[in-house]
Amino acid sequence: MGYPIATATRDVRAAIEPVILAAWEGLGYTADTIEWPNIYFQKPGNGPWIRVSYPQQFTAPYTWCAGVVQNVTIALLSIQIFTPRNAGDVVLIAATDAFRACFERQSYGQGIRFREAQGPSDTAFEPSWAGRNLSFPYEYIEDINL
Repeated sequence: MGYPIATATRDVRAAIEPVILAAWEGLGYTADTIEWPNIYFQKPGNGPWIRVSYPQQFTAPYTWCAGVVQNVTIALLSIQIFTPRNAGDVVLIAATDAFRACFERQSYGQGIRFREAQGPSDTAFEPSWAGRNLSFPYEYIEDINL
C-alpha cells in the first residue's frame, strides 16, 4: 500500500515561488517588481508590480491504516496584481490569466496540489494603484513526529 508523498512546510515556498517568478517574467516584468513576504520592497514609480502572501494555513492530523501519522495542510496563496491607477486593465487581465494557468488545478513539488482560483477580486485600497487579487487554495501532506 502506498501513501502520499510527505512534504515539509519549509519546502512549499521553495516549490511555489519559482513558478510565480517565471509567470511574472513571462509577462515581461522583472523580479524586482515582486513584493515577497517579509522582504523589503520599493514599489515601482510607474509600472506594474505584484504582492505575494500566504495569509492562511491550517492543518489536521490524518492517520493511515498502518499507523502512519501525517498532517493534511490546507493553505492559501494570494497574489495581488497592481498597475498605476487609470492605466487600464490590460496588465491586470493578462496577469490574472497567466497566474490562473500556472496554479489552477496544478501540482508542484512533492504533493502540493492547487485547487481552483478564488477571484479575481478588487484588492485592498492602494491610493495610487488599481489592482486585482487572486487566491489559490492548495494542500499538501506533511510528516509529523509523535
